[in-house]
Amino acid sequence: MAWQAFSFWEIILDVIALCLCGTAVIALVRDRRRRVEKQPTGDSAEFREVLGRMDTERAPASELRQPMLPPGKTSNLRADAIPGDRYHEVEDLADSGRSIEEIFQSTGVPRGEIALVLKMRQQTNAFLAESGGRRAAAG
Repeated sequence: MAWQAFSFWEIILDVIALCLCGTAVIALVRDRRRRVEKQPTGDSAEFREVLGRMDTERAPASELRQPMLPPGKTSNLRADAIPGDRYHEVEDLADSGRSIEEIFQSTGVPRGEIALVLKMRQQTNAFLAESGGRRAAAG
């Protein structure tokens, strides 16, 4: 009779262990589904598309060695641009009303990179306008 009681509790503990393992598997499957269901939306998808185009239109190594903007300069990125910087030139041409194709032909900067520069400039301007409005409301 004593051996039957020991066997009974051993079976109960095995069932509990199986339930815990099953719960862990279900939690992992749900987490995986949540990750798969989260698809990039709006700007994320557009950003990935532009990065993909940039990769296929990669500039020669000589063009990639352009000087970068100094770190920490965020108040007015365009004013802090280095003279002769190709992104500054892209922005100037865009301000004059040229299309991406025209800018590509005159500068040699890949189309995807031009689109990315213009999109980043648009988002920076929107952010600065929004943060300026918050400061005015708070002040």
